[in-house]
Amino acid sequence: MNQDKAQNETQDRTQDRTQGYDEARRFLTGLPPGARLAISYHGDADGSGSAALAAAFLERTGRIVAVATAPRKGEDLFGEAYRERLLAARPDALLVLDHGSRPERVLEGVPTLVVDHHDVPPEGVPAEGYLSGLNESPTPTAALMTWRLLSPLADLSDIGWLGAVGMIGDLGSDAPFPELVSAKKQWGQKHLTETVALVNAAKRSGAHDTDTSLRALRTAVAPREIATGMVPEYDLLTEYRAEVQAERMRCAKTAPRFAGDWALLRFSSPCQIHGPLASSWVGRLPRHLVLAANDGYTPGNVHFSVRTRRPDENLLTRLRAFRADLGVPELGQGHAEATGGVLPVATFEKLLGLLGF
Repeated sequence: MNQDKAQNETQDRTQDRTQGYDEARRFLTGLPPGARLAISYHGDADGSGSAALAAAFLERTGRIVAVATAPRKGEDLFGEAYRERLLAARPDALLVLDHGSRPERVLEGVPTLVVDHHDVPPEGVPAEGYLSGLNESPTPTAALMTWRLLSPLADLSDIGWLGAVGMIGDLGSDAPFPELVSAKKQWGQKHLTETVALVNAAKRSGAHDTDTSLRALRTAVAPREIATGMVPEYDLLTEYRAEVQAERMRCAKTAPRFAGDWALLRFSSPCQIHGPLASSWVGRLPRHLVLAANDGYTPGNVHFSVRTRRPDENLLTRLRAFRADLGVPELGQGHAEATGGVLPVATFEKLLGLLGF
């Protein structure tokens, strides 16, 4: 009986997954030649790889990339300044890639396709097309989802490495996907991992320069060109990498504070290093929920990341328990083992008090 139930659940997931991709493809094939598309993407390696794939697909199928942009430092996907920048491109449609799934439209009146692999809100996602990776096992990255979505619609075989950049960026070079195995053989694991490091450094730098990293991905014929300095963006990307590495080394010396099963690392840096620091410390503190908090990223705010290796622990559930007390309904987005956010200093101090610090 249990085996039959497991088989039925697997069949249901496969059907949901196939249906989601088919619906997303119908959205894309319904766009006429000459249609202007805005691409909004998360600026890490996964989101950038996804955006580069989408831009290539649109151009190769006769559409126009009106703008491809990630939120700037301190901006939010739903912030007025960012929305105005997207609208200024006069898009006929919008692609939202790797931003997380929220029950809110980015641009009213603009047909939208959302591609995401994060937690799905119970209210649903208001978009004409919504492709979630949560029905797949293992859960794919956004760049891999974008590859699986687009590769049947156009010949993208020469840029399959962009999907690999996203997979490695989010899940490492041993991510359990056949597409990654093939990409490492074809383009080389060393060049792919070096490309990921440079792309992520641009986002994590004090400049938060996602434009340069996306331009490098779109310019390069292969990851080797980025990894070995054959693209004009290379020198700037290596400067960002050195800056981020220096800040990580400096802030990694922060001594943790403890409250129950929580471990707090609090520091100040202009670089977005709270995620990597939380990830590195969770290896030293596997029994704790590691909270890395950065007071120096944007004025008046605390940007934080939470990581855990505790089995059966759900960080989203943990943080969502404080939504009402803090008056922050969007608290607790992302993944069960890796999440984060940004709060005004006073609100973050209140959160710390609720956690027992």
